[in-house]
Amino acid sequence: MLRLFPLLLITFFLVGCDMGNEQALNEVVQALEANLDEEPQTTTTRHHHLNLYLPEDATVEEIDEQTYMLTMSENVYILFLDSPVEDQLINEDFSTDEAPVIAELGSADRTGKLVVNPFDKETYEVVVNIDTVSLMSVMHATEMKDETTLMLDIVKSVQKK
Repeated sequence: MLRLFPLLLITFFLVGCDMGNEQALNEVVQALEANLDEEPQTTTTRHHHLNLYLPEDATVEEIDEQTYMLTMSENVYILFLDSPVEDQLINEDFSTDEAPVIAELGSADRTGKLVVNPFDKETYEVVVNIDTVSLMSVMHATEMKDETTLMLDIVKSVQKK
């Protein structure tokens, strides 16, 4: 029953979304729930106060001790350490008709959140969070499953020095 809760929560909040986006979000939650208990990826990058897993093409830029900008391929991500998920949304005015979707992720060992907030007509601001570590990016609904799985792998691997 606990695993169904995020799906029910997403279905409830997605009244304004078309069926394709709703299905994409349901698939995202299922993929993240399945990945949550897996072992973290081995750290591949060390940057000042931080060790974490990143794909080979990634770069890291420290914004401050608690915030980092990650660039992979053509995508930009912001990594937040020790910051509440609610403080990380860029599009807080919610000028679209859609409200943000917040799904609680839970497993035997970890808890986290997935926040999907409409950014503009074609993209969504997405935050993947575990404990006090969050990763945020903007993406199309069709990219969410693969991108959020990568984001979860990164967040799970973070080791603060």
